[in-house]
Amino acid sequence: MTRALWLASPLLALSAHAAELPPAGQWGLPEETVEVIEPHESSPEREVRIRYRGFAAAAVLDRLFGPGWKTPDTALAFFGRDGYRSVIPARRFQENKAWFAVSRDDGAAFAVDNPRQNQQNVPLGPYYLIWNNLAQPGPKSEYDWAYQVVRAELATPADYASIRPPSNSRELTEGFGYTEKYCLTCHKLGGIGGEKFAGDLGALARGLNNDADLKSWILAPSKVRNGTTMPPLDTLAAENERGVIADRIIGYLRFIGR
Repeated sequence: MTRALWLASPLLALSAHAAELPPAGQWGLPEETVEVIEPHESSPEREVRIRYRGFAAAAVLDRLFGPGWKTPDTALAFFGRDGYRSVIPARRFQENKAWFAVSRDDGAAFAVDNPRQNQQNVPLGPYYLIWNNLAQPGPKSEYDWAYQVVRAELATPADYASIRPPSNSRELTEGFGYTEKYCLTCHKLGGIGGEKFAGDLGALARGLNNDADLKSWILAPSKVRNGTTMPPLDTLAAENERGVIADRIIGYLRFIGR
């Protein structure tokens, strides 16, 4: 099937900037096997390696969007079945090798435990974005390892104009970047972000008008509400760094929610 006909399918193409991912058998691409450090199951004390089978991400993105996805300042937003949204700069796919995995090489269940979200045996399909973090210094944090991917979109800086803070404030700019990375995966802010939880993030933050309470929720949500699926803020970062990130997020949310 030619790319023009392939993208014309109403089941696959949503617009020039968004597309549903088709079943694995329709790519016409060779499957590759890659061994990775599985970030969802690994910890600083215990490294877990798994071999997956999948399709080269760059080739998949070429099929979905043509060369347009390589435009400077463009990012890729991947949506999971549950509404989780992972946004990754396009340049990262040009600097590091990534794949859309469809199975485990050993024939075991295509699933993973996600202890930071109190979840076990989470199905990874139809597609799981994985990175070559053994041979290259690619992403090891689970934030860049999107699973249950069903849709992809192109994102540009213009998409964030309504929620971007003044560029002359370093703290607010950092807070916006951290909010995009860690919060807009599941929450929406000004209509932009993930679709996992209902409600606007700014309004949710205003509901916790005490900064200390909001910081506790960001850093260790399960200690605030037992059994919550919200993960703690980046546990691979040093504790003092996590505190700074949380403060920047809070400062940005207070600014945007004024």
